[in-house]
Amino acid sequence: EAAGSAWPISNRGARPLLLKMDAAQDRLDTPGALIQRGTRPESSVPPALPKPVLKNPPLLAETRPNDVALAERKDLMDALLAGRDMQTVCAWQEDRVESTSLDVHRLDPVHLLASMTCLGPGYYASGPSWVIRAQPPFEPALVTTAHVFLRPPDAVLYEERDERTLGRCGFGRYWVWDGTQFVVSREYVTGLCRAMPGGFWHLATFETELR
Repeated sequence: EAAGSAWPISNRGARPLLLKMDAAQDRLDTPGALIQRGTRPESSVPPALPKPVLKNPPLLAETRPNDVALAERKDLMDALLAGRDMQTVCAWQEDRVESTSLDVHRLDPVHLLASMTCLGPGYYASGPSWVIRAQPPFEPALVTTAHVFLRPPDAVLYEERDERTLGRCGFGRYWVWDGTQFVVSREYVTGLCRAMPGGFWHLATFETELR
């Protein structure tokens, strides 16, 4: 868990896991407990922790004439690579990386999002994304190395990762722009998804409230 504690859980059915859930929420011996029910009043159960509050993401700013040209600038690519080669920056990609390209989108009057695409023999895939400034030294700040999609018209990123082993699908994450950086607003896992690309449901593991 977040505090660094490890909880051994029995694999002999769901009962021990559900009992641990009751204990973790201090619901043992209450009418609402999943397993060990009793007469202890529900009012004695601690309330759920409030969701972290984030500002509603703004709309993306209008593109400026020079924004598209930024994607072709060698000094910007050099600043993002920071002395590393393409294969290192696209480290998650096992196949050979032959070239990279950039997409640049304006977030606000000062900041832009630069997203790299890694290209190889017969494929292309998303690489890292950075928040940058429009002028050198660009001050690149890494957002994530994962596969992300910008979701216009809002300044929101959607990240997804697939784990194509034993029928597992993976997880997803949403990021919102707060005017300074992208902040994680929601995370979920899909669990097993054999024969069902994308999974049957999304189980939230982290949520915030947007206001």
